[in-house]
Order: sequence, then C-alpha cells, then structure tokens
Amino acid sequence: MAISKDIQVLIVDDQQNMRRTIADILRAVGIKNLFYAENGKVAWETIEKQPIGLVILDWSMPVMTGIELLKKIRGDERLKHLPVLMVTAEAEEAKVKAAILSGVSNYVVKPFMPATLLKKVEAVLRMAVVPPPVVKTTPAPVLTQTADTAEAPPGQLVVETPFDPADRN
Repeated sequence: MAISKDIQVLIVDDQQNMRRTIADILRAVGIKNLFYAENGKVAWETIEKQPIGLVILDWSMPVMTGIELLKKIRGDERLKHLPVLMVTAEAEEAKVKAAILSGVSNYVVKPFMPATLLKKVEAVLRMAVVPPPVVKTTPAPVLTQTADTAEAPPGQLVVETPFDPADRN
C-alpha cells in the first residue's frame, strides 16, 4: 500500500531537529501536508482546528506529554480512531506497555532509520483504513443426550445447532 500524499500529518516533538527530520522523511515520499507542534497542548489545539489524518508523537515533552495527548485523543469520541504513531526514546517495557494500553497505533524507538519510520506509518495507515471485521454471531450448539435417535446409539451425546430460518438459503 502506498502512503496517500494528501494525508495531513501532525508532527509533535519538543525538539525542532526531530520535527524537521521526520518532516524530511515524509516529504521524501511526497507527503507535503505537514503540521507541527512542540508539545501536546499545541498539538491538541491544532487537532481541534485541522482535519488531521495521522499524529506522529513524542512521549517526553513539556506542558502536555505525548502519553497525556494520546489519552486525550482516545478519550474523545470524534478522534478515538485517529492513527497515532509514537516516536520516542522511551524504550522501557513499562512505557511501551503504557502506550499500548492507552491506545497507541504503533511505536518507534529513537534513533530510527527512515525506512523503519515509513514502514510503521504505512502499517498504521493500513490499519486505519481496514474496516473492522464483521462478526456474525451464531447460536452456540446445544448438547443433548439421545435415547432413541436413529443417528446415534442410545445414551450418546449429539451436537445440535438451533434452527435459524435465515440459514435456509
């Protein structure tokens, strides 16, 4: 899957050189609609004003951290499905788990290779456009004991599925 060139990406990092590095990588593949924020508070203000298609987010920032912003995004009904890629130096297992439990779409540890970032961006966007699977629930089979059924000897358990008229076709 190719990354859409029209996507609007918000890059959130308190380090200007990291925002620039990520932007350069995205521009190299044709993504030009880039927005920037130096902390979670500025990012939230941008998200409320702009239709953002992807947030690339650092963890450790002043004012509002990345994990705080992630929780705020996931807690907002309008934004809860917004793809969020965390790109951070926080590699401790506890922090990665916290991000996952908070709903991060994917995670990249700094330093990273440009190809790694692009692979993760593509994966996050692919997940965002794939609709959730439709699960058709069927009634659970019923176990019955038969005494005189032609299909089974007396006393044997037979699995029967409850009849559903919709299943005739």
